[in-house]
Amino acid sequence: GFYGLCTTPLCIMTDLAEYGNLYDFLHDENHREQASDWNLKLRIAYDIAEGMNFLHNRVPPIVHSDLKSPNILLHSLEPNANIVAVVADFGLSKSWVPV
Repeated sequence: GFYGLCTTPLCIMTDLAEYGNLYDFLHDENHREQASDWNLKLRIAYDIAEGMNFLHNRVPPIVHSDLKSPNILLHSLEPNANIVAVVADFGLSKSWVPV
């Protein structure tokens, strides 16, 4: 969840992503068996799609502009968990306003 923010310097406080980012998870030899689990792969993909859908359906829509595996944080490795993956790092994001 979201806990708060500071404006100077700009920072946001959220839950700890216990399992780090998707890039490190996929390249870690210790997680090779878990990374090959199709139920987990599908759940991560679903959570990413849900996050992007949420951003794109805001008014105005938010365009992330830097979606990549290091910007996906893993909160769980259990496919049936409430939240498995979240989209992070909005440093390049922009509100899209039609002209």
